[in-house]
Amino acid sequence: TRRFNPPGTYPTTLEGWVSELVGQLGPVFAGHYSIAAGYESLSLTAASGSMSDVSCGQLLLWLCQAALLFPRSDPETGYLSLEEYWDNGNSLELDNLTQYPGMAANGDIADIVFTFPDNTTYTVVGTSSSSSTSASIQNPFIKNSTSAIATARYIISTFGGNRIECIGRG
Repeated sequence: TRRFNPPGTYPTTLEGWVSELVGQLGPVFAGHYSIAAGYESLSLTAASGSMSDVSCGQLLLWLCQAALLFPRSDPETGYLSLEEYWDNGNSLELDNLTQYPGMAANGDIADIVFTFPDNTTYTVVGTSSSSSTSASIQNPFIKNSTSAIATARYIISTFGGNRIECIGRG
């Protein structure tokens, strides 16, 4: 919930935004991040004034939605790491857990409504039209239907199917 203090001139790349974000957390965190290879120079521009009254968490969510990445703490370094969603480099073993994993049905989503910076809207159909869940996204980095569809595919891929719940140690 920490407030993001926008710089006088907004960055124009994913790496510029992430650098600005972690830099605001203090000198201990400055420069302590990694971004999936090939995404660092991804162009992400926002209109002047669009970052007022935004939290650091909200900005990180917007960046990840627009870049189609997910954030996590790198287990080896503790650094913020933005990775591709279907990265196969991570594993979970039973000896890392305090109990066996549980499985439950994942929820469905009816639709995702995007509001672009020019205040036009674009709706993408979800996984089940009878679902009571809808999502509204107003992301200053998502400016057209092509970006909205890519982001919606990314979001919808986690709805439906099964969810595995794990409780780890530490």
